[in-house]
Amino acid sequence: MDLYQEIEKRKRIIPIFSNCFVLLCLLLLPTAVLMAQQPDWKWGVRGGSEGYNPNGTPFYETAEDMAVDADGNVYVVSTLGGGMGKRGPTLSGVPNNLPFYGEQSKFRGILLASYDCDGNYRWHKFLSGGAPSGGPKVATDTLGHVYLAGHAGYSRKNLWTGEEYFMHYDTDTIIPYAFESNKYKKRLFLARYDTSGNFQQLIQPEPDSISQNHAISHPQDLLVDPDGTQHFVVRAATNRNDPQRPPAILHGDTLSMGFHILKYQPDGTYLGSIPLPILDTVPASTFIGRMARDHVRDLYYLAGWNSTTHYSIPEELVIDGQLVESPMFAAQFDALGNMVWVREADSQNLAHASFGNSRPVIDTEGNVYMAGDMKSNGTSIGMPISFHTYTAQNTIRATSIPVVIVLNPAGDVVWGAHGEAYSNLPLQKSAVTLAGKEVVYAASHGGIEWGGTVFPPVYNSGYDVFLARLNKADGSMIAMDSIHSTYGFDEHSNAIVADKRGNVFVGGEFESRIYVGNDTLIKYGARTDFFVAKYGRDNCNCNLPEAKFSYSVANGGTVHFTYTGSPNYDSLEWSFGTGQVQTTTSGTTSHTYTENGEKRVCVTAYDDSCGYDTWCFIIDPFLINIETPLDKEWFTYYPNPANEGFTLECKESLSYALYDLTGREIRTGNAPVGATWISLENAQKGMYLLRVVNSEGAIATVKIVKK
Repeated sequence: MDLYQEIEKRKRIIPIFSNCFVLLCLLLLPTAVLMAQQPDWKWGVRGGSEGYNPNGTPFYETAEDMAVDADGNVYVVSTLGGGMGKRGPTLSGVPNNLPFYGEQSKFRGILLASYDCDGNYRWHKFLSGGAPSGGPKVATDTLGHVYLAGHAGYSRKNLWTGEEYFMHYDTDTIIPYAFESNKYKKRLFLARYDTSGNFQQLIQPEPDSISQNHAISHPQDLLVDPDGTQHFVVRAATNRNDPQRPPAILHGDTLSMGFHILKYQPDGTYLGSIPLPILDTVPASTFIGRMARDHVRDLYYLAGWNSTTHYSIPEELVIDGQLVESPMFAAQFDALGNMVWVREADSQNLAHASFGNSRPVIDTEGNVYMAGDMKSNGTSIGMPISFHTYTAQNTIRATSIPVVIVLNPAGDVVWGAHGEAYSNLPLQKSAVTLAGKEVVYAASHGGIEWGGTVFPPVYNSGYDVFLARLNKADGSMIAMDSIHSTYGFDEHSNAIVADKRGNVFVGGEFESRIYVGNDTLIKYGARTDFFVAKYGRDNCNCNLPEAKFSYSVANGGTVHFTYTGSPNYDSLEWSFGTGQVQTTTSGTTSHTYTENGEKRVCVTAYDDSCGYDTWCFIIDPFLINIETPLDKEWFTYYPNPANEGFTLECKESLSYALYDLTGREIRTGNAPVGATWISLENAQKGMYLLRVVNSEGAIATVKIVKK
């Protein structure tokens, strides 16, 4: 432990335990109670290389994206170089260097690595080849799949040495080398694995005849619904050096220049592309944004950084005809890609603001949570600055400050929260996630105050990663913590995810050493290595609650709800589908609805010592009935929208009936375990209702669209 680590540790402990009596009482409490009350840094892992750019500068290697699965396993993606000489990249938990199939000193590959809740290495995939790979994104679904997207290096030959470098999708697929410039040069890819790391599918949407100069190299994001429907966001970007560049063709579709969402059903079948109305005059290097999808309401969200406001360039960012004048913006699009609204920061008093690389997250009510930083004009202290209707101010200095902003589906501010900083937050290096009742923000600081907690600046100490835990209901501060590191070096966060046990996994980069729990992570060779750190409790093997409810509808829109899930809960959070949320400790509650139409009701069961579980069901508050809901995790259906028919895939035997909107029954049958094809061959275009029933009489009704 170095001097700075010891100082920081004491600085955190002394204010908390200044009362000796309180300290003695805490020491006498059972260990399990302490764990439930005091989450902390548990473990850390790293990966890195000795890779250098062709100009001789070392690589920045960071955690570019992260995901978790239903079992609490974490997945991280990074780009790693080959290293110098025979020394390949290294990864925590892997005893040997990773094999690199490109030119060691020039190019990067894509690493996908997985660790369990306790920090044990599970598996990895390393993609590398003759040209640099990058832009990696990772996502999971509830069906046991892991998705990796990006652009991969094609196979090539060194004309000086004659050595051929084949593109390896780890050991699963190898792309041959061809001298022709338009053969084996696909770069854009979407790969699927199971959660044990077994390779299942590789999708390369570009045509076989694509040339190395015209291959798309701008994957923007990857969004995956719980049922496995994939939304691959790509950018068919302009090329200043090639004004005659042909339009992008993916899966045979000719795409206009700009942003598009490629949709795939769970088995990988291509469903078509959705263009987004973003005027593509912005160079890829000056527009950064991440997306989120509300799969319940069929909406897309984009939050990002419009840097055209900072530089003297002729381009502008225009979304559906609306000029975005602020560097900090968010936009909502419907299922067809139509812009619904744009929200942005007020340019008055604003020197800088960004949602950067932080992917928004969405709760059960459809509220979207976004993390970023804002900086105002000013001299000694900052002036007030606003995003939409939320106003923040740094009263310490004229530096950028951390901010979390929550919008509802209508684009209105639900709440905002911000800290105050002694030095600028690093640009585009913040992230946000939902962890049960908490919103967790991650960034790095050189001195910060937030919600009564102070991490004072230490001269020339460098940036440290910190977490701010906020109350999901109103944004009030719960606690703040920081990762210790070597004095004088910088660490930054770049990604964050949470599991159902309330554990948070932070990913980023570090320059020297960081200390996470009992783990000391040491940089390997490049400018930075990537890291993943767990903040939470030792609860990986506890029994999570299983949420569920039944309901009955009375006259006048009043609905009575009864919790029917497992009894191991401390509180229940009810979301009624109207923007209203209620917390109870008993298992019953009621809600009166004033508007007709279906409502998506959710209950979340919280076990404060273990974690939480959420279960949702669509009800009609003015339809008098009593039904036992069927858990939708027992079946899935795809594609939707459908053409000639769709597949109903079941984990238990179900009976089904398909109705049109007049209530006429047009299909019935039984669906055994596995996949059952339901034909729509003679059905008219439009919406249908599919009702499925299990052997115990539990029912679920879903919408099917024939296009």
